Amino acid sequence: MNRKIVLIFILVGICTTLLKCTLNEKEKIGVFGHLQDDFGNPLGNVSIFYKSNLTSVQTDSLGNYTIDTPRIVFIEFKKEGYQTLATKIDNFSELGSYNLKTVILKKTNTTEVEYKDLYHTTKPKQQSLKLSGNVITIFNDPIKNTKVTLMDSTKHSTTSETQEYNRGFFSFRKYNHELSLEKKGFRALKISLYTYEENNPKIRLLEKSNRKGISLINSRNYISLPKTNLLQKSKSKETTYLLVFAGRSSTTDFFYPNNKHQFKIEKDTLIRFAIFNEGNTKLCKIKDTSNYLCTVKHKYGSSFTKGNFVEEKVIYPSELCIDCSDEPSIVELKLDTIGSNYVFVNSKNKKGYYFTY
Repeated sequence: MNRKIVLIFILVGICTTLLKCTLNEKEKIGVFGHLQDDFGNPLGNVSIFYKSNLTSVQTDSLGNYTIDTPRIVFIEFKKEGYQTLATKIDNFSELGSYNLKTVILKKTNTTEVEYKDLYHTTKPKQQSLKLSGNVITIFNDPIKNTKVTLMDSTKHSTTSETQEYNRGFFSFRKYNHELSLEKKGFRALKISLYTYEENNPKIRLLEKSNRKGISLINSRNYISLPKTNLLQKSKSKETTYLLVFAGRSSTTDFFYPNNKHQFKIEKDTLIRFAIFNEGNTKLCKIKDTSNYLCTVKHKYGSSFTKGNFVEEKVIYPSELCIDCSDEPSIVELKLDTIGSNYVFVNSKNKKGYYFTY
């Protein structure tokens, strides 16, 4: 009797394990499989390149867009001394499970690419990627007929060479998407989808222009702020960091000159500024009679270390923007005191753009 009970427990355990493996296999998301040569030996160090076809839509009269078109994913397996094998997956779903099973690469001296169907299921049960959003100007006006393109730059994955890491097995998921937004008369923008919000995010586009410096945006007009040379009253210092690295570190205190004419901005609940080609610029408030602004520390570039900074909200470019370090920016701020002087400090060219509120 006891032996029967033990046997039943063993069978139940085996069935449970097999069931879990089956469920895990079905629940596995992404593209996966096993690479081997034509003799059945596992292949490590195989480069796997993948990219998708482009999908483009146009925004409607309200600036809205939705992308939910089925896509095609192209995959290429490449290893020196072996044939290069290419395949594709139609109707690709970001949440789909694609088991290519065993992929065989034959030894060859040619560089030709062989195309082969490795996956035949065209309708995965999982839901496809769906993106929606709203494209507007910095004045919150909708922009119709903006071309919105979902694209992937070519990425690659490599199978492991060692047995300890399951040599020959590969698995990857595609989350390297970008949205490209293009509209005549506006600056093109690329948005990363890594942390993209699906609940209709608003994406602002900025008009093309040759403006420079910093301007107040008032009733859709750009009014240039006056600029001045900032005074420096501390000496640069050279510092050598032993054992770690050697470099130059200089600390400079910036001061705002007393003899400048006022540029007064009337009280408002929300103020917007446009910053063009001014790099690392921060807004400082003058709090004492010495007109001290802030301290800037240079070490492999410029970075502010302390000062009377005013918090700004950046409304352009989007925080998800790709390669936007040199892009103009539009900032919003709320000021709670009246009769104070403020200066936008550019630590690189030692210029200040000032106003009184």
